[in-house]
Amino acid sequence: KANEVYTFGYGGNGRLGREYAVDNQSTPLPVHLPSASQTVEFIACGAEHTLLSTQQSAVYSFGCGDGGRLGLGDVKDRLAPCEISTLSGSNILSLSAGTWHSACVVHVAPLQEEFGWLYTWGTGFVGQLGLGRMCQTRTPIIVQDFIDKGLSIKQIYCGSHHNAAIANDGNLYTWGSNQYAALGRQSIDARFTPHPGIVAEF
Repeated sequence: KANEVYTFGYGGNGRLGREYAVDNQSTPLPVHLPSASQTVEFIACGAEHTLLSTQQSAVYSFGCGDGGRLGLGDVKDRLAPCEISTLSGSNILSLSAGTWHSACVVHVAPLQEEFGWLYTWGTGFVGQLGLGRMCQTRTPIIVQDFIDKGLSIKQIYCGSHHNAAIANDGNLYTWGSNQYAALGRQSIDARFTPHPGIVAEF
């Protein structure tokens, strides 16, 4: 069916959203949301967890809950999709998942329609949350650095331990782990940074 999500593969920790434990699933099967009338708009697959957002302004997560990456306020695994109450009613513009963290862009009036504020959650011991000294949060928290700079975000992309975002000034910003120079910022020679900065070449 259109706008329905199917999952398949290894199902450890509930990452397939099956409502029951499954190891290997070779056949794509639909993920059932609490409300059958909901239309899925975005899907993001992390290493061991999955995120979904719907046109009905709801965000769901399932899979491994270690480090708070599901955004549900605890570290428990979820076999079936559970709504992230902190984001209930939000207009999601972009959704992404890393290994230990997750992120989304939420439109907030009076920002332009395609831009919003960035929220992150989970564990970020190499700065991937972009929350300064805060290294872990079990619920979504706004990334204040962008707001302080008068910036809003169009797209967010989570790598395993770092992120890239496109802002309303047209620039690409990165932060998190700089292993193998992953951030693309020549001014950064540190192992990681929790503060978004411009990739000058773009």
